Amino acid sequence: MAAAASPVETLAQSLKRKVVEEAVGTLLNNQLPLKLDASTLHSTVAELPGAPFQPLPLKLTAEAMNEPLPPGDYVMRALAFCTEYSVHRPGNGVPYQTGPIQGKCSDAIATLLWRGTIDKRRKPRELQTVSWAIQSGVTYAKMPKTYQAVIDDVIPEFRGQLSGDFVQSLEDLYATRAKDVGLPPLDRFLTSLGKPGELVLSAHLQRKALLRQNTNDQLRDQMLFVGQETRVAPVKADLGPWMERIPGVAYVRYRIVGGNLKSNNEVHVRILTRPAERVGAINSPHAYFAAYRPTSAREVAAVAPPKTPATAGLSPRDLLRGTMAYSISRATQALSIVPVPAPDGKSPTDVVGAVSELEGSATITQNGSTTPLTSDDEIHLGDTLTTGSKSRLVLTFADGTSFTLAPNTQIAVNNIYNPDAPDTESSALSWVSGAFSYVGGLGKPAEGTTIVNDYGSLGTRGTEFTGQIHVRARTSEIQLISGALALKPKHSSKTVLITAPVIAYMSATTVRTAPLTREHYNATRTRLLLNSVPPEIR
Repeated sequence: MAAAASPVETLAQSLKRKVVEEAVGTLLNNQLPLKLDASTLHSTVAELPGAPFQPLPLKLTAEAMNEPLPPGDYVMRALAFCTEYSVHRPGNGVPYQTGPIQGKCSDAIATLLWRGTIDKRRKPRELQTVSWAIQSGVTYAKMPKTYQAVIDDVIPEFRGQLSGDFVQSLEDLYATRAKDVGLPPLDRFLTSLGKPGELVLSAHLQRKALLRQNTNDQLRDQMLFVGQETRVAPVKADLGPWMERIPGVAYVRYRIVGGNLKSNNEVHVRILTRPAERVGAINSPHAYFAAYRPTSAREVAAVAPPKTPATAGLSPRDLLRGTMAYSISRATQALSIVPVPAPDGKSPTDVVGAVSELEGSATITQNGSTTPLTSDDEIHLGDTLTTGSKSRLVLTFADGTSFTLAPNTQIAVNNIYNPDAPDTESSALSWVSGAFSYVGGLGKPAEGTTIVNDYGSLGTRGTEFTGQIHVRARTSEIQLISGALALKPKHSSKTVLITAPVIAYMSATTVRTAPLTREHYNATRTRLLLNSVPPEIR
């Protein structure tokens, strides 16, 4: 049995460990690309000064992001970017509070997301993955060529800042300082450091995905996004508290609806008249010193923003760029929030869904212009989606409804019910051709969704079914797997209610039904390239 260490030896060991901890803390404090510190949040107010909040919806162009807003109430749609490796929740129903973005590469990250979204109109998922690469400490030289291309296009001035490998520096430091101290392996040591250690461990996972040889971009992105939940039922989004962006002058609060990579989140703003004597500088990305070691008041004061005179007004850029959103009711990822510009007068409030999966090719028609559809595209009211041959497209709408379009299928989005605005109308779509699989969302009104084609209309009741148009027979075939459908032929005054499981054939004048077997249902889904795992049919 080994002899117990003496008190002197124990003290010496403790002092050595403390020296290593301080050295690691200093390195992280100086080199961690992104620091998450919810203790530096902006101040909240118990009650918004002035009259009840009555916002004016802003349809901002890229140029208007830098233009001062006159005093008043505003609401703008915003895109959210998660700042963690694994996206465990989309943020639905979680109130958020803001604080400044911090870290060695905080300005590079903020500029990438802001400029990439507003000025360059890059795909959000593309900006997300490059942002994560920066956060993980991967140097510009080691990044995939596609990531380098994004940096060259969006933030070329920050290439030099992306040269230091903080993870390698940490590993080297720990190996040198800890070998004679008897410390645990680095991963266990980092776990004991809390949030900064978690970020380093997260960076390790991310770097493995980014630097793995012979990995294409699609597979790499899938590896990065592992852990992201799908088909999360929509819930009523919670409003965060009002925060004093500038005391007595500017107030901001967030309403996170879709969360990560969704543009249906909201920023609420109230701007009052600016008395010059009460106004200091807006918090910059480095307005607070979020250290992972003890800091003195002198150190904090050294990075405090200088006082500046009052200006004529505040722009959305002034209010939002360089901030982070931290959840305050349950643990979930911090978010970077970027307002969504409205190109050509198209309001971001018209965004009603997004592409979840795309196999093969598809097109989207907006305002009479048809372009190829991509896996990151959003769906607006009035859009028409068309799939190519041997293609499969999955759409997820704001009400939780999922549409899987088979090859050679076309639908038009007329309206989508908003579960967070109960007074909005029910969903309505035009089914032009082809076949699809439909799974209704939760929390929909009793009348559900109305789908119209040349032979009549289908009214859903929280339903799951497939639909297929038979052009030669001039009928719509509906295979109802759960729930109920109200079928109304185009040239009939009678509505026929069918309940699952059943096959219905609707012409322009009649509806006839037949039993639905699991074999028939499975065969249809396979033939139409719809979801490969059908539910049980009893």
